[in-house]
Amino acid sequence: MSLAEQLADLLADAFVRAAQRPDVVAAVRAAFAEPAVVAADPEALLSKAQLAKKLAVSVATVDRLVKEGMPIAAHVGDARRFRLEQCRAWCATRGKRPTKAKATKGAADIDVSDVLSTNGLTVDGGSR
Repeated sequence: MSLAEQLADLLADAFVRAAQRPDVVAAVRAAFAEPAVVAADPEALLSKAQLAKKLAVSVATVDRLVKEGMPIAAHVGDARRFRLEQCRAWCATRGKRPTKAKATKGAADIDVSDVLSTNGLTVDGGSR
């Protein structure tokens, strides 16, 4: 008998003996049983969009709050992940003051007179 055949016989005997033990049978059944449904972890990490929804704010507001110091739990690739309770606690200590949105230039701040004059137009929309 070759070494491979001897090893196959040895493994077959081991499986037969193991199958006769109630603790081994229970462990095998448990391993192949349907997975139990696990309740959502309240300490689970949230994406920026999920956090915005839970806090009832916009994603842009979450970005501004992060710039102000709101805690980030982890970085996953380029994305940030947050713990809801930490963020709520931080927001509670911060208070209800508004975040400052990035300033944008209004129509009055843009000088278009050179563009108008190049194209033969005036400010009131007429031509010269």
